[in-house]
Amino acid sequence: MMKSGIRRRDLPAWFFDLVPQQRVKLAPLPGGGSLNSIWDFAMAPDGRCFVSLCGEGRRPACARVYEFLPLTSIFRLCLDAGRECQVFGRAIPPSKIHTCMSFTHDGRMVMATHNTTPAPSHPAWMFDQYYSHLWEGFAGANILTLDLKSGDVHNLGVPVPRDSIYGGIIDPRHNAFYFMSYLRGHMHRFDLETREVQDLGQVTEMGSFRLVVGPDHHIYGSSRSGWLFRVNVDRRRVEDLGVSFADNRNIWNARQRNLHHACVGPDGRIYMTAVYTTSCTPMTRAAASWTSSPCRAPAACGRRVSAQRHGPRFRQRRLPLVWPPLADRQ
Repeated sequence: MMKSGIRRRDLPAWFFDLVPQQRVKLAPLPGGGSLNSIWDFAMAPDGRCFVSLCGEGRRPACARVYEFLPLTSIFRLCLDAGRECQVFGRAIPPSKIHTCMSFTHDGRMVMATHNTTPAPSHPAWMFDQYYSHLWEGFAGANILTLDLKSGDVHNLGVPVPRDSIYGGIIDPRHNAFYFMSYLRGHMHRFDLETREVQDLGQVTEMGSFRLVVGPDHHIYGSSRSGWLFRVNVDRRRVEDLGVSFADNRNIWNARQRNLHHACVGPDGRIYMTAVYTTSCTPMTRAAASWTSSPCRAPAACGRRVSAQRHGPRFRQRRLPLVWPPLADRQ
C-alpha cells in the first residue's frame, strides 16, 4: 500500500451510504476460468451498458463483450474475440479489449483487441519477446465493430501488424478511430469510411491508453511518463502541450504516471487523473495556452488530501518524443 493511499478500513462507516442501496444490483459475469478481469466499460448514447471481460495470467484466453440487461440482471454475449478474429492455435490470443469501446453516429460500437495472456506453450505472458514470431507471436490487434441494432459484428482487419492496441477513441467529427499502439507507442488514425490507416508518429514511450475528446472536439492523451498532448483532428497532427503530471512521491508513480481517467465537466474543463495518484486536475483552454489548477480530494478519515502536495502538479517543459514521422517532415 502506498503511503498516500486510502485503505478501506480507514473509511468512515457512513461512506458507502452515499450509494443508494436500493439501486445497487449484483449480477455475476459468465465466463470464469481465464477470463478474470474487466478492462473496458461503455454506455451507449441510448443508455445501454457494455463491458469487456478479459483474461490476465498464465492461461490463454480470448476476450468477450457483454451487454448488461438491468431488467433481468443478466449479461448477454455480444461478441467473442476468439471467434471473430483469426487466432492460430500456437499464437498469443486476443485476451483483452482495453479502454477503447466508443460509439459512432450510425449506431455502431468500435473497439480493438489487446493481449495479456500467453501463447499455449509459453510459461507466462511473453508478448515483448515473441510479438514477431511467425507461429507463437501476435499477428496484430483487430478492429471490431458491433451494430447495436442488429447485433452484427464486423472485423475491419489488423491496422498495425505485430503490435497491439492499448487504447482508442472515436473522432465523431470525421468518423475516424484514433488509437495508440502498445509496444511502439505510436498514435494512429483509422478512417472508418475508407479504412485508410495513418501513422501520426510516436506519442509515448510505450503502453499508454487513455484518450478523451475535449470540449474543442480534439483528442487528448499523455505519454507513459505523464507528458500531455493533443491530437488536432482537423490537421491530423499531434501537438505538444508542454505540461506534465508531476511526481506523486511514490515508487509506482515515479515509473508510470500516464493519463488514467478523464472527462469533460459541465464547466467545459477536462478533469484528469494520472496513474498512481490520489487527486484530479482540471485543465482550461485560455487563449493560446493551457492552464491548470489542482483540485482537492474529498475529506477522508478526518483529513484532506491535497493535490498540491500529493497529486498531479503541472510543470512547463517540452515532451521528449518525436512526431510527425520522419517521412512527413518538411
